[in-house]
Amino acid sequence: MVSRCFVLRAIVMEYNNFQDRVTGDLARRKKELIDLKQLVQFTQNEDAKDILRRAILPLQYAHWEGFIKFLGVAVLNYISDMHIKYVDLLPTFSAIGIYRALRSSVPESDLGRTMLLMRFVSGHFREDLENELFDLSNCQEWVDTKSNLNKKVLEELLFLFGIRLSEIRNNEHIENNWLDVFLGRRNKIAHGGLDKVGQDDFEESADRIVALLDLFSGVFLDYVEHRRFLR
Repeated sequence: MVSRCFVLRAIVMEYNNFQDRVTGDLARRKKELIDLKQLVQFTQNEDAKDILRRAILPLQYAHWEGFIKFLGVAVLNYISDMHIKYVDLLPTFSAIGIYRALRSSVPESDLGRTMLLMRFVSGHFREDLENELFDLSNCQEWVDTKSNLNKKVLEELLFLFGIRLSEIRNNEHIENNWLDVFLGRRNKIAHGGLDKVGQDDFEESADRIVALLDLFSGVFLDYVEHRRFLR
């Protein structure tokens, strides 16, 4: 029989590996954002500064979306590797299992589809899943930022993990709609708009994106450390 101490050590090791991955990815992103900010500061030519600020603003957004996608996939992989039963996880993870079961078994005939939906409505899929292990072969498909990670999309993504955006402390950059305004500017530039980005706005967005990366790094590290994915 596997000892409890062995299991606990394994959990700690898994968490440490997860933590190392998150802090490593975060450090790389923050360094690039800071380096890009300094590149603009050290550029003397004002026309070149204007070009750099416009070019870098979509990159700032890319680090925001990229980090959230990285976190979501990393957490799902972590949970999947823990070999936990659906019945022991939050209901949102059972919803993933039910959806996968439905998608993989939809028959071609109308009668077959009707019978399948009847099984779903009567709860058979939930019963079938209870003792199955949560095991995702492709975690990326469940972390959809829609290439437009605004407040609404973020709320939907966090809901998958049982996290409510309104309960996250110090998220004023999202709640005061700064993120959505920033995303609107990014979209205009990315689609060929010639909007100018002033130095103050550029530095503010650089600082706020770094703050958001730090915030959600802490949110997901806490989520995994305290096993908030369990019922």
